[in-house]
Amino acid sequence: MAEVGRPLKFKTVEDLESAENGEIEIDGRILSNKQFDKEKDIERFIISNMEEFVSYILEDSLISYEVDKPIDIQRFGPRGRRVDLLIKAQKKTYIIEIKNPSSGTENRAAIGQILDYGREFLYPKKELIIITTKFDINTAMTIDFYNLPIRYIYLDKVRFLEYLNKNND
Repeated sequence: MAEVGRPLKFKTVEDLESAENGEIEIDGRILSNKQFDKEKDIERFIISNMEEFVSYILEDSLISYEVDKPIDIQRFGPRGRRVDLLIKAQKKTYIIEIKNPSSGTENRAAIGQILDYGREFLYPKKELIIITTKFDINTAMTIDFYNLPIRYIYLDKVRFLEYLNKNND
């Protein structure tokens, strides 16, 4: 991940060309990758590059992290609800939902998931983040329309792109 360098960020939908299916096209390329087979592969990639991930993408300094952090095991069966990745850093605590979706609807469903998880953790300084391998403009527009406190980040093995909504521009 050291090759990530400066992040590609954009502020408005007008900065992008939309493909018919709602995916984003930048420089003639759809923002979607098949570099990871499963969400666990993305998680392992982030963990193996944790220092760089926290430094370059979160712009913070790592203190600690937990994978599959349980929320409330009693509510929904033996596995319960779990946050994919919980990162404690110098500035904030980051609650992260990871998606390797086959369609954009999985990203939109992640909005409800991450808001629900964020409600459970009462850290005074926290950030909710959805990381995806398939960028869906409808997800970005929903986050923006409702002014939701969610960072929406596309990730592949050499770069990331973050949609900057009203809350994080």
